[in-house]
Amino acid sequence: MNLFERLKSILIAAVGISKAALLLAKANLLATFGALGIITAIAFSFSKGKLPNIPANHMTLPASSPFKHAIAGIGFVEANSGNIDVGSFASGIVQKIYVKEGDVVLAKAPLFALDTRSAVVQVAIDEHEIKALEQCVQAAKATYGYAEDSYNRYRKLKPGVKSHSEIKKVEFEFQKSLADLNTQKIRLEQARSTHELSMIALDKLIVKAPVAGIILKTYVNEGEYISETTQTPIITMGSHKPLYVRVQIDENDVWRYEREAKAVGFLRSNGGGGYPLTCVRFEPYAMPKNKLSGNSKELIDTRIVEIVYKIENTHDDVLIGQQMDVFIETSKSG
Repeated sequence: MNLFERLKSILIAAVGISKAALLLAKANLLATFGALGIITAIAFSFSKGKLPNIPANHMTLPASSPFKHAIAGIGFVEANSGNIDVGSFASGIVQKIYVKEGDVVLAKAPLFALDTRSAVVQVAIDEHEIKALEQCVQAAKATYGYAEDSYNRYRKLKPGVKSHSEIKKVEFEFQKSLADLNTQKIRLEQARSTHELSMIALDKLIVKAPVAGIILKTYVNEGEYISETTQTPIITMGSHKPLYVRVQIDENDVWRYEREAKAVGFLRSNGGGGYPLTCVRFEPYAMPKNKLSGNSKELIDTRIVEIVYKIENTHDDVLIGQQMDVFIETSKSG
């Protein structure tokens, strides 16, 4: 091999070594940058990239018993009169609705009215009939008074002045006028009774509040037809001052229950504020616990006993129908 070929081989080898060195440098540079990126991401995640600690929302914490030993139960807020499903005495078209949800009404206040036109006309007819019969009674009284006066004068006459037949005729006229007067009086009383029935029928078409309280729900609109045989309530209402809580406790805890013991109710998801409760009555009947799904055929072995409590004072944030977690103090540990 001559000198030229040797120099060429050395030059080719030098170029190969240079390329290899350059590729190795590039690889190391990429690895270096990759490592730096990973380290930077980790440092950022543990410093500024970490989310701040969010404080717990205490309004969502479940209630806990304030007593050392307690009976726990589920409470349902209800009106002290019970939730009254107002129905209708008669069938017909709803002519007027006088209330809406949230209205506070007095006892006997009108709630809704059916079509009253026929009933109003019937009342007017009966009133005219009464006035006519009152005039008939007055006429019968006048006839009776004249007949009575004639009869009394004929009785005072000396024998022989008037014939026996004339005296009998006057006596019969007197008796007839008395019978006519009594008949007219009876007809007048019948007309007054009929008028009273018409007034009752008219009054049935205007349904009134059975108690003073708050309107919880209305289920019909003006113009709708309702039937007296329907099972669907038309208006739901109840007396809301004070509110009651119907508490369900497990039958296994009944032996631990003490009537005079303290009780506290908490609204669901509001464990921070409790409402003192006072026992109203204990209902001594154990029934199946079938209110989880509302199905009367629900297969549940547990039976419950209901106790009704009164919520002390007035609280606008407590609504009828809400659920409560109720704790009843007991001296008997379970």
